[in-house]
Amino acid sequence: YNNMGNALKGQGKLEEAIGAYNKALSIKPDSADAYYNMGIALQDQGKPEEAIDAYTKALSIKPDSAGAYNNMGIALQDQGKPEEAIVAYNQALAIKPDYAEACYNMGNALKDQGELDKAIEAYEKALSLKPNYADAYNNIGITLQEQGKLGEAIEAYKKVLSIKPDYAEAIVNASSLRNQISETTLINEEFDKRLENHNPELLATPKFQINQAVRAFLISDQELVQKHLNSYSSFPPSSITELKAKDRVFCSAYTSLLEKLIQTPFENGASFADDQTVFHVGESHCLSYAHRFIKIHGTDYTVVPKITFGGKAYHFSTQKENSYKAITGSNFDSLPDNSIVFISFGEIDCRPDEGFISAAKKHKKPIEDLVSDTVRGYVDWFVEQNQNKNHSLFFFNVPAPIYKKKYSTEVNGKVTSTIRLFNSLLHKTVLDHEFNIIDVNKFTAGKDGYSNGLFHIDGFHLSSEAIPLIEKQIGTFV
Repeated sequence: YNNMGNALKGQGKLEEAIGAYNKALSIKPDSADAYYNMGIALQDQGKPEEAIDAYTKALSIKPDSAGAYNNMGIALQDQGKPEEAIVAYNQALAIKPDYAEACYNMGNALKDQGELDKAIEAYEKALSLKPNYADAYNNIGITLQEQGKLGEAIEAYKKVLSIKPDYAEAIVNASSLRNQISETTLINEEFDKRLENHNPELLATPKFQINQAVRAFLISDQELVQKHLNSYSSFPPSSITELKAKDRVFCSAYTSLLEKLIQTPFENGASFADDQTVFHVGESHCLSYAHRFIKIHGTDYTVVPKITFGGKAYHFSTQKENSYKAITGSNFDSLPDNSIVFISFGEIDCRPDEGFISAAKKHKKPIEDLVSDTVRGYVDWFVEQNQNKNHSLFFFNVPAPIYKKKYSTEVNGKVTSTIRLFNSLLHKTVLDHEFNIIDVNKFTAGKDGYSNGLFHIDGFHLSSEAIPLIEKQIGTFV
């Protein structure tokens, strides 16, 4: 019955497998193997609490089961309990010191806790036990990237792909980073080639298709954008729901945005000189005016985006190094000296479910203090980056928000007041440094402070129809 359960589990028939394990236990109640295997089946069903109960019973019968402790750690992580997971992994390693998988999982738990240096140590211990452990190299790459060590992260991804060239997750991770720093010295021909192994598993990965759609947009290929969006839309709903929550949000948000942005044909500025380019550094908002002409003091320029996925103004105001600073800094450094640079970060900070509003509640700190500290640190960071570049910086403020019916009037009002505060402090701080502010809130707001519906193409982003009003504001600057 136990073996039958394993065979059924191998076929993906989890409910029938659990039935077989229960039958085995009715015959032999002290079967640690049956409890252990049932735990795996329950984990595969997404039932971590029940899986932990099964592993606990297995351990009461067989206390030296390193595998049960390791799997219990994974189930505890699934419950958002990394501290307890680390205890379980340590118990597994006390029984089996050369357990590479437990070291790897320990790294994952430490990473979840924000203990990035310790996480890398755990991954490296796993590699000392299992030198070709591709998963460990992949997660070292992710962790190094989070620390802002982009060159080392790229080396880790290259190592993964030298071991396992068709490793879909590593290619997706590396491609995402490549999209953000493609024109910098960090990206070389060898790394680019390693990312071109588009095997069937990779092509069946939803996030890969959206990453490729973003890349096609960045290089101004509308037909290729549409091709990847079509591939994404052909996936069955089950493959989307299986994604991690943050990946589902990423794919959904960029699908919607790109579909709207490519409805208007790009304007080709390939014949323009290098000094007739405006570089737009930011998160997704830097795509709104990409590959369009913008007239500055009578001269046409082409807007070229330099994207940092998920970047917030907050990320630039912290003392700690991170991937957002590293990616944006690398892009900033790659621009020709004396460039015109648009900067768009800040909208995410002002949403009702993340940024200042949730942080003020969580840390019990006045929102005014959070906004003030963030704006000052954000602008100061760019001032520091610009010391030897002499770029003309144009900071974009946050557009008027769309009134969200799913939130109460009070919550919508809180969003509007937070945006007003952010924009006011940004305006003052930018002018104090003698840079320029583009006030997109001014022409997107109605009398009530919410979006007038004239320029938004979705719940957050503006269309390229805003360009004439941006040109008008720039015309007032010396």
